[in-house]
Amino acid sequence: MENKKLFMISFLVNFIFSMITVLLSLIVFKINKSSTDISLVMIAFIGSLLITRGVLLKNFLSSRSEIVIGSGIFSIGCLLMFLGSTKLLFMFFGAVAFGLAIGMIPPAILSLLSSDDEVNKDMNLGIYNAIVALAAVFSPKIGEEMYDLNPQLLFEIWLILAIGIFLLALLIKEQQNNSSEDTLVNLKKVVTNSKFQIYFLTLLFSSISYGAYRFILQKSSCRFAYIISFFGQAISWCSFSKK
Repeated sequence: MENKKLFMISFLVNFIFSMITVLLSLIVFKINKSSTDISLVMIAFIGSLLITRGVLLKNFLSSRSEIVIGSGIFSIGCLLMFLGSTKLLFMFFGAVAFGLAIGMIPPAILSLLSSDDEVNKDMNLGIYNAIVALAAVFSPKIGEEMYDLNPQLLFEIWLILAIGIFLLALLIKEQQNNSSEDTLVNLKKVVTNSKFQIYFLTLLFSSISYGAYRFILQKSSCRFAYIISFFGQAISWCSFSKK
C-alpha cells in the first residue's frame, strides 16, 4: 500500500514538473519580454535543485519527512504560479520552490522503494522508471495544449494536484525497520548512482530543451521539438533501466 502511494506521488510530481520545465521560459518571458529574466529564473530553479540534492546527503531528515516537506514546498510553488504568473518575483520564488521540492521528493521516494529486499527492490525501481517516463513523455504536449487554451486553468489544475500530492504524502507511514543510517546509505546509493544521474539529467534538460524550442520556434515547428523531447526521454529511460 505504501509503495502505491509512492508511485502515485512520483507520477503526479513528474507530470506537473515536466509541464513546468517546458512552459517556464515562455511564462517568464511574457512578463517583461526579457530573456535575462528567463536566465535568472532558470538559474534559481536549477541552482536550488542541485544545492538541495547535495545538502540532503547529510541525512538531516527521514525519507518520509523529505517527501512531506518537499510536497508542501511543491504546493507553495504551484500557489505562487497560480497567484502571480504575471509577476517576476513570484516566478523567481516559485522556481526556487520547485527546485527545492524536486531536490527532495524523487531521491526520498527512490530511497524508500530501494529499501525492500532485492527482488522487490528491482520490481519497485522498474515500476518507478515506467511511471516517471510515462509522465515525462506525454505531459509536455498536454501542458502546451492546455496553456494555449487557458493558462490560468492550467495553473489551477497544478495547484489542485499539488495539494493532493501533499495530502497523499501525509498518509505515508514512517518506516520502522530501517535505521537512519540505512536510509542514508540507500539515499547515497540512489543519488550517486551513475544511471540515476544520467536518467535525471536527461529528463531535466530534455524538458528544458523542449521548453526552449517551445519558446523560440514558431507554432508549426513545435511538433518537431516534441519529437526530440520524446526520444531524449525514451533513451534516458532505457539507459537507466539497464543493469
